[in-house]
Amino acid sequence: MRNSAGISVLGVALLLSLAACQQDQGTLRAARGSSPQTTDTTGSGARPKAGTAEASTKGRQQKEVERRAWHGPSIQKSGEYRAHLDCSEQVLGIDVSVGDGWSGESGEAELLPTFPAAKGSMIVSASQLAQKAKIFDDGLYAAVDLAAQQGLGLLMGKKTLLRRLLARLAPHAGASAGPRARLEASARLGGQRLALVPAEQKVVDRMEKRFLAMDVLSKPIGFYTWSEKLTWIFRQDRMLQQNLRSEGPKPAGAGGDRELRTIIRALHGDADLRRSYDAQLDLAAHLTNPQRDAGLRPYLEALDRDAADPLGLPDPKSPIAFYPASVSHESNLLRNLFPTGEVPPGFQLMQALIDGVVDGTLSLDPRKDSGWYDYQTWALEPLLLPERMPEAPALRLTPAYRTQLRELFKGNLALTRETHAKQLEVLGDTTMAMPTHQPLWLQPRLRVEPLATHYLRRAESYRYVHRILEKTFGRASLAKMHRQTPRGPVTMDLARELSWMESLFHGAWRTACEDLDRDLPSPDGLASQRAADARIFRDWALAIDRDPDLGLDSRMMVPVFHDGKRGMTKVWLFLGWTRKQLKVSYAHAPRLVHAFDAQGKKRTPAQLDIRWAGSSYWIYYPVMAEAYTKRILDRAEFRRLCDECRTRSKIFAKLRLSPLSKKTSHLDIPTPAAERIVELKKGQTIFRLAQQHLGSASRWREILQFNNLTEASARKLPPGTMLRLPR
Repeated sequence: MRNSAGISVLGVALLLSLAACQQDQGTLRAARGSSPQTTDTTGSGARPKAGTAEASTKGRQQKEVERRAWHGPSIQKSGEYRAHLDCSEQVLGIDVSVGDGWSGESGEAELLPTFPAAKGSMIVSASQLAQKAKIFDDGLYAAVDLAAQQGLGLLMGKKTLLRRLLARLAPHAGASAGPRARLEASARLGGQRLALVPAEQKVVDRMEKRFLAMDVLSKPIGFYTWSEKLTWIFRQDRMLQQNLRSEGPKPAGAGGDRELRTIIRALHGDADLRRSYDAQLDLAAHLTNPQRDAGLRPYLEALDRDAADPLGLPDPKSPIAFYPASVSHESNLLRNLFPTGEVPPGFQLMQALIDGVVDGTLSLDPRKDSGWYDYQTWALEPLLLPERMPEAPALRLTPAYRTQLRELFKGNLALTRETHAKQLEVLGDTTMAMPTHQPLWLQPRLRVEPLATHYLRRAESYRYVHRILEKTFGRASLAKMHRQTPRGPVTMDLARELSWMESLFHGAWRTACEDLDRDLPSPDGLASQRAADARIFRDWALAIDRDPDLGLDSRMMVPVFHDGKRGMTKVWLFLGWTRKQLKVSYAHAPRLVHAFDAQGKKRTPAQLDIRWAGSSYWIYYPVMAEAYTKRILDRAEFRRLCDECRTRSKIFAKLRLSPLSKKTSHLDIPTPAAERIVELKKGQTIFRLAQQHLGSASRWREILQFNNLTEASARKLPPGTMLRLPR
């Protein structure tokens, strides 16, 4: 049982959370109605230059024209007609082109580090929303990590907690690399200066050196390279995730357990420290996911029960971390598949994860104890199982588009994992009229890629993390926090921006529902905000080319598990974006209610020459890969490599065949079980490759699809090009 002081604080936090859920609706609408784009989202202080009064007036007029044109598919302007459609029974066919639209000298698609200006595209892709979410999520997590480190509102900072805990311990009698030395090393890695005796200093120095030599544990990646303070937090928390009962590869022994008992009793003896320790564990469990173990909690609870020995539990040799890492679907899957830790050659974790979701053996549904990372992963499930989503009856998806949705899933999950990289465990470490008039051509019209449930679940994930942060820091303190960027904090406070992000994705969901003309169910608390959120999404989409977040580079490498037998780390690589043509057609056409001709005369369907057409939109999809590496690359290092190579095959060839530097080993990228890689020889053609490796020249189109090539670009491939072939 927790002490009464802990119950009181948790009670206060719960009341604050409930109060936040019942906050004044006018205030909430005001917060949701303000886009962070009106603030300095880059932290640079830059603003668009003011134009003349005439230019300003033209800008307002243009914006009004755009807003009037922003409506659903039920009203269409075609030639001399203005048609009114009943789309309630329409079914849209969605396809995507094999080619990418842009090719380099080799004929292979060049990968884009960022999105080009999207003005006038008239459709918002799921990838653009994913990029917006990625940049926001990184900034949010950075802001929370800084607040959790320094302390804010109701939460004592980890920096203070470590300093006060070490101060409660008796002066060091010896110089062993035990639990105390690990806490001291963690504090120093977190930027604290400690007064240590020479022998103790030597032990801590050696422990730090050994830790820093392990890139997979100590090298800051993602947004943790933005500032020195974030780098300190990354290394401090990664050290605190290590087993307190070990000295590197060896157990700490009886002396280490004596130190550990002293630490547990010191933490238990200070109500403020105990309460703050619990709060920090709770924050990590909610902000990312539940930890792989309970940390020191079971041993503190043993002292609550007046146990003589807090370590006298059923498994006295079990690993104990001060701040354990969090689990994930991918880590649980890997642990279940390979309990001995021995991973077979060619194993692809991402594909195994997808297979488990598709065949039903792996559920992504959030559990009672799920954290934000689980909610974010669950939001991606509709990309793998679109046929099971509420909007499915309104859509007919081709196999090519389903394949692209799987690529979207892969890229999204890799980007999401990088946001949580520090906390997640790395295992193993148109109309017509009469014949005298022109025909009426009608076509599907989309404003956002029709993945409604995906957007709704994203909105719910932001709602969830908003409640958790209010409960942890208090509403007033959350309003003092600001999302971080590489150039500094944004202007809008985190509370308002979280509300805005929830509205943005809820607005995307509402817009997708309108485009499909389906009234899909909305969770409690969101229905009343439908119109306002749809307007927020509309305003953002119409100004999407002015959102600086979409122009930022997200290419990265994030570790997933460590293969001790091979001495290598499996990583997910986000290589950039590639352009695809989304093709939309009517699998089941809507019903034309009536249309008005140029003279305003009402025409019935029987009076019109109706012709149904398809639509197409250029959208962007992520390119992701999975590989083994002996060296973890941070964002800057990995992006330099991508900029040098520019295409997927060249990146793979560079990583396979040449060292990244004179001092480091290269990446080893295994061929996935479902594909193989071959080199195009002089005089070879795609047809000959298909005949030689696939058994029939008629399978040449499969090679084009596997490598995102068009027929024209395939003819220009030079010898030496690396091509992926299906098995």
